[in-house]
Amino acid sequence: MVALLMLYVATRSDRPVRLLLLVLVVIAAAWLVARGFQSFWLRPRPFEAGVAQALLPHRGGGSFPSTHASVVFAVGWLGVVLRAPWRWVSLWWMMGGIVVTARVVCALHYPTDLVGGLLVGGACAVVGFAAASRAGLFQRSGTRP
Repeated sequence: MVALLMLYVATRSDRPVRLLLLVLVVIAAAWLVARGFQSFWLRPRPFEAGVAQALLPHRGGGSFPSTHASVVFAVGWLGVVLRAPWRWVSLWWMMGGIVVTARVVCALHYPTDLVGGLLVGGACAVVGFAAASRAGLFQRSGTRP
């Protein structure tokens, strides 16, 4: 997924550094917000609660919202907000969907953890884009990023 993101940024002849910085800030924000929720919302993971057997080794800890989902969906929502070409956005969402589905299948998250990540990621993408636009880094125009 990182390679896909880097490939997209590399193909942009216009403002690739700004785009990369925006993506990194939104990713960091999504990760921090998700970790913040996990620190006070102490929901055990499915394997810790005895609901299922973990298929991958994991140290445990807060389950809601999923940091993986928050980060993946933040980039997916950012692509939507930036009006990136649909082939890039749909490929990112498809790969992200595989990642987060695997987290549920491996008993590391509940489906609602992914919904929480979807909301956290979307909020971080919208707020990040709004802040970048307000700073004059990006404007919504007819051109695609």
